[in-house]
Amino acid sequence: MTSAGSAPDVFVHRINRRFFFGWLMVGAGALILFASGPGQSHTFGVFLTYVAEDLRLSHTEVSFAYGVATLAAAFALPFAGRHVDRRGARRVLAVVAVLLGAAAIAFGFVNGIVLLALGFAAVRYLGQGCLFLGASNIVAQWFERRRGFALSLVWLGFSASVALHPPFAQWLIETVGWREAWLWLGVSSWALLLPVLWFIRNRPEDVGLRPDGAPAPERAAKRVQSPETTPKPSRTGKDAARSEPPAVAAPPPEDRNDVEPGESSSPARTVDSEVTGYTLRQALRTSAFWVIAIGLSLLALLMTGLFFHQVAVFQHRGLDPHVATNVFAITAIVSVISAPVLGQIMDRTPSRLVFAGAQVVMGAALATLHLVEDVPTAIAYAIVFGLASASVQANVGYLWADYFGRRHLGSIQGTGQTVLIVGASLGPLPFSLSLDFTGDYSAALIGSAVLTAVVAVAAALLLRYPGQPEPDSARGGGTGAA
Repeated sequence: MTSAGSAPDVFVHRINRRFFFGWLMVGAGALILFASGPGQSHTFGVFLTYVAEDLRLSHTEVSFAYGVATLAAAFALPFAGRHVDRRGARRVLAVVAVLLGAAAIAFGFVNGIVLLALGFAAVRYLGQGCLFLGASNIVAQWFERRRGFALSLVWLGFSASVALHPPFAQWLIETVGWREAWLWLGVSSWALLLPVLWFIRNRPEDVGLRPDGAPAPERAAKRVQSPETTPKPSRTGKDAARSEPPAVAAPPPEDRNDVEPGESSSPARTVDSEVTGYTLRQALRTSAFWVIAIGLSLLALLMTGLFFHQVAVFQHRGLDPHVATNVFAITAIVSVISAPVLGQIMDRTPSRLVFAGAQVVMGAALATLHLVEDVPTAIAYAIVFGLASASVQANVGYLWADYFGRRHLGSIQGTGQTVLIVGASLGPLPFSLSLDFTGDYSAALIGSAVLTAVVAVAAALLLRYPGQPEPDSARGGGTGAA
């Protein structure tokens, strides 16, 4: 943890005099998500046919290896989440950045289904798993009232990856072959990730600041609710209940947002008094955790499956593979335009409704893909899928902190993301099985659309637990909402 008077914090406070330093964390998070491209399904989808042909594997065998590897990697995410809580996202991201570049380079040397699965596991865990966990954790720590908008800006980095990584990968494959393409993907990851780590600070409280740049009096006035009078679960009153911890001491007068380096602000004391929330054990006892985890898992399954098979689906419908890679850009543009709007909506609307809406829009994307047969219908699908992608992005990084607070966010998000990646690991399989057994993708598309409708109802009925219990160590055991 950094002290307020140390040399690195001089930089933080100089920036903070001009604008809230948290916005720099948003930019860093966006760049991190962009750099996760080598571990994302939209990049793998471009390699699918080339890898299958070179290794003499069927699409189902490649999808199976991809799914098993992603599933195995998912169960290591709680380990990463605990390290984020204990050591900070900055240190974790530094290790992940080095390993991701090395894993991408090594992927170019796979020569069979076993090494293929190991390569998938490495780049998926580091890129799709750890980088997202670190980036979203940092931004969720630096923002509360504007968390939805801030996270929507972070996800612009992912949208840029969707737009740029597929055509970049296609160009590399056509220029140097699919194996050497992974060398350059690994080098690009190092070039993007390593410089940005210098700017990252884990929590605003670590450097004497506060989430959203709020001054002390404003936040102290809100923290008056007693844990003994915690309200019962509710589906209303989001702004009053969304993430306000109960019964913490008012912050010290000198611990204000414009504190100068060298003043007597104690980050350790600030973290203890300001950063509250559910423990992992308490969160796991709530129905909200499991509704969120399962709902996000379904969305991840469908996004992974659609990105992974988009080129193959379009080719199956008689379209040129370049059409499939080019419409990724349309999806990304729509996502970029709509994500900030959805972020603002998330900050002003009960998040359960936005969560349910994401399921509905994903169902619409599945239905639109089922109708693709030419370039105009492909463009229509790209637009709807762009809206679906932005809807998923608005929820994935937001809901954990919104419902369970920030103190143990790494552990809770890491565990929740394990469930999410279990879903992502299964994403390619339904579409491959549908093609192998029926000769078309229709069965997977229609069945998945029905599932999104069911989960949308559960999400709309999601219970909220307004009062956040203090950590188990402070209460002598978790009470958690049942």
